[in-house]
Amino acid sequence: MKFMIAITCAALGTTTLVGCVPKRVAWSPNGEYAAVVHDSRLYLCDGGGNLSAGFLDKVDSECLTPVVWFPDSDQMLVVRTRLVRTWEDLTHLLDEQRRQKLMTHAQELRREILAYDGDWNCFRPRSERGLTPGEVLAVRLILREKHVEEITRVVGKDSDLVRCGEIPVWSIQVLLYPQRRGSLLAHDSLVESIDRIAVVRLSPDGKHLAYVAAVAMSQEPRNLFSEDVLKQDLEWGLFVASTEGVKAPRMAARHVALYPDWSTDGRYLAYIQSNISFGCESSHPAMRLGAVARQEVCSQDGFLLEEFRCQEELATVLFSQWWKTYCLGDGSIASSALEMHLPANSPDMPQGVSLFSVTPGPQPVVKRLLPCSVEAQLSREGLLLGVFEMSPDRTRIAVAGQKGEVATIDLSDGEVSIVNGGHENPGDFRQMYMLPTWRSDKELCFEVLAGSPLEREGYKGVVLWSPGGSRRISGKWPFP
Repeated sequence: MKFMIAITCAALGTTTLVGCVPKRVAWSPNGEYAAVVHDSRLYLCDGGGNLSAGFLDKVDSECLTPVVWFPDSDQMLVVRTRLVRTWEDLTHLLDEQRRQKLMTHAQELRREILAYDGDWNCFRPRSERGLTPGEVLAVRLILREKHVEEITRVVGKDSDLVRCGEIPVWSIQVLLYPQRRGSLLAHDSLVESIDRIAVVRLSPDGKHLAYVAAVAMSQEPRNLFSEDVLKQDLEWGLFVASTEGVKAPRMAARHVALYPDWSTDGRYLAYIQSNISFGCESSHPAMRLGAVARQEVCSQDGFLLEEFRCQEELATVLFSQWWKTYCLGDGSIASSALEMHLPANSPDMPQGVSLFSVTPGPQPVVKRLLPCSVEAQLSREGLLLGVFEMSPDRTRIAVAGQKGEVATIDLSDGEVSIVNGGHENPGDFRQMYMLPTWRSDKELCFEVLAGSPLEREGYKGVVLWSPGGSRRISGKWPFP
């Protein structure tokens, strides 16, 4: 049993290594310019590789989609962070219900601390269960401002609780690109949140945005006096807002994977959602069932619904927060998942990730996107299907491997084009600067790692590839 779980968890683990690399290069829909994020600053690059000076700071480099372009290629959404130091500065970001909730939890935590008589390394505050990391830090901020003297007498002046002095705030801001106006125009933030924003998706017409943000810590509270709260494992929620900023964001679904997508008509959001948990050995991560689902969020005339009530669960899958979903032009939903048939012997357990599509309807239809022979070929080449990048016209996908391999696959016939092979010494995938991203339907942008075949041919850094060849665009960049 442990061996079978290990096989499955290994497949999930390689997907994690791929999925956690942010999309640091994002091309505009017309392909003229790319937004480039490096060291929390935003740059612009044209098709020839000419890089602007950095013109915006405090961009969240850890967000998986720090920049998202509007369909008109004139505007973009940017995820930024800043630090807040006082409860007063924080209150205007919270509605009255949430302010009262945090004040109540602060009083409960205060009583727990004052009543505790034991080893502080073993302290597990019940009052912090169900809170997001941002809420935990906000509760500590309240205690530090209102009860610092009595708390210090109990826990000591060197406790993380007393020393916690700043809370990160995430925002989604609209920027007007200066290509036609000569200067950068920054609008007010559409969203401000004390909870980490991981992914942003813009509707096809640019009128609405969906984003994935932390809604809770996924495990029982640990000793949060000695650990970094922001590094806890998280559960994610899916939120929807208007790009006109007329109403506060609303939650569309809880316990979702990190990569949702809008339907081509802009009425639905598709995503993978965790369903139930079931036990496994403590030495392995929990395996959870989930579903490919979609939620109607907009009416036929393009307005956000007053209530989100029509979630459809279309297909059951083994849940991973890194699974991607893409909505196709025919109304079907493409996704990555592990293909499993239980009960099964060890040799029958999945060795890698598959791609499939599900077509909504009274009886949803599930089918493979790629033949088994193609998936086997990709696996032999070291390419990982767990996190794939769909071309703008939804006819091709790009995949990468842990050693820098890159390939494209034509979904119409399964033809595989190996764009670049891997280097000889496997490294940490998270050290890669970027994952492959499409500039156009047939032109791919990706990073060439040292020691790979293209690097040996004279290419290095970030390149643009098309069936006609490759060209380097980062030759004059000071990074990566």
